[in-house]
Amino acid sequence: MRNRIIRAGFFGMLVLWLVAFPEASQQQDAKVVEWFVFETPRPIPQTMEEMFDAVHSVARITIERARVEVQPARSEEPYPQVRTRLDARIDEVFKKHPAAAKQELTLIVEGGEYRQGDTIYREINRGIPALEVGHTYVVFLYWKDKEGGFRPQFGADSIFAVEKGAVRPLGHKRIEGATEIRNPEEFGLRLRDLAAARGA
Repeated sequence: MRNRIIRAGFFGMLVLWLVAFPEASQQQDAKVVEWFVFETPRPIPQTMEEMFDAVHSVARITIERARVEVQPARSEEPYPQVRTRLDARIDEVFKKHPAAAKQELTLIVEGGEYRQGDTIYREINRGIPALEVGHTYVVFLYWKDKEGGFRPQFGADSIFAVEKGAVRPLGHKRIEGATEIRNPEEFGLRLRDLAAARGA
């Protein structure tokens, strides 16, 4: 169930990040309509081993492009469904999947923004912080065949940012063997050991 809170407003000058494009842009005299999406989270594993076993693929990726998709609103909802397809370069695969066997994969997350006329529509995903183009993440993924892309299996808790020589979990739950590791090399070694032990 996608619960939404709607907020609308006018701004004489608005500086924002356009998800569909790789640069920020100034929008003058734009009406902004935004709403928040709350999704029921999946039960989150207690350990890295359990998380590794529960997903289809684990990879370190760098986001290269972001594309917004808009689907018509359902009868019971006032605004359309917005999702962002993130095209990412695969830097390393720790758990293999046929869709992650090439040099790129597509990660799909709810939320994003688009412009229609003089109105900017923005769907904000409360469950996952915005993933940025040019940034690197380790992600625990499940494959959605009908969507032709991967989803983060456990929301923000299945995404770890790799930045400034450190690993930072985007979620808030403590996952033994994962969230306490801050060194990227140690984090990668732990995943390689899990893959080797399981023949993944």
